Amino acid sequence: MNPWRDPDPEILRFGETLKTHGAWRIHDIGCGTGRHALALSRAGFCVIATDIDFPTLAAAVAGNPGGFLPVAASMLGSPFSDARFDGIVAFNVVYHTRRADMEKALAEAYRTLRPGGLLYLTLATPEHGSYGRGAEVEANTFLPVSGVLHHFSDREEAEVLLARFQVIRWDKSALDYHTRQGDTIRCIHWRAEVKKPEG
Repeated sequence: MNPWRDPDPEILRFGETLKTHGAWRIHDIGCGTGRHALALSRAGFCVIATDIDFPTLAAAVAGNPGGFLPVAASMLGSPFSDARFDGIVAFNVVYHTRRADMEKALAEAYRTLRPGGLLYLTLATPEHGSYGRGAEVEANTFLPVSGVLHHFSDREEAEVLLARFQVIRWDKSALDYHTRQGDTIRCIHWRAEVKKPEG
């Protein structure tokens, strides 16, 4: 599996879960190359994919016309109305900022998710191979040479971040990531599938 091109099997599984909940409108937050947005649109969902890096997003859409609607937007504030989406995917994105902004991103996801809607997200753990790389800008948040912030959450912090949601599924994943420089990094993430309470 190419982690930059192929959809993660967990997102395909989440797509099946979304179908059983009657979901149709899906938001892929921080979609990057659009691999998950495209897979979900091919599965029959109406997908809006957002990212702050619009050139990458535009290139993804150019290679797959008609697959999903691209929108340049930050996870910290989107142009979408309250309760707009039946499901949200935030795969390997929410932790690329400071802790306070993670709270803002999750509040925004909560706002735009309909009651009973589902959110799938990942959070980096302190066991992640990138922990400690670069300058520590605040507790458990590092700025590596790449210039992309990484915040690492232990179980207690992750539970606090997701406190307003109902947890449906929670586990930890491990994957060896091979960098372009030839290094191997053991990527360990929390994987959470949560629900916005109804009523």
